[in-house]
Amino acid sequence: MQKGKLFYPILLLYELLRLGLLLADSIPAVPSSNRLALFAAIPLLCILPPLVYMLILDERRFAAWLILIIWIKALSLPVWLWFILSSTGGVLAPNPLQDVSLLATLATAVLLLAGDFISGITCYRRHSRLCM
Repeated sequence: MQKGKLFYPILLLYELLRLGLLLADSIPAVPSSNRLALFAAIPLLCILPPLVYMLILDERRFAAWLILIIWIKALSLPVWLWFILSSTGGVLAPNPLQDVSLLATLATAVLLLAGDFISGITCYRRHSRLCM
């Protein structure tokens, strides 16, 4: 089995899980001002699953869309880092329940940061192989 044939379904699953996590109301530690920015970014995040699905159907034909995926991933990395760094100040909250909630949110953010980094690098490598 080709690497692209295995990578794109995994990437599609990751994108759908990430979108579900971000849309779910299971992130109570995110302040309301950050929620507004998050919901403003949702339309951009909804572009990724159809792009990945098109790559699953015909990678050679839609290889040019890998650039857009790479840009979206590259732009998401500083945002995730900013969110993690700005949220770590509240880890030592006096309320232990809020502390656990914030730690769960930070753990989710770190996992999504790693997932975006890995998928962005892999998309870059696929693009460089296909478009040379």
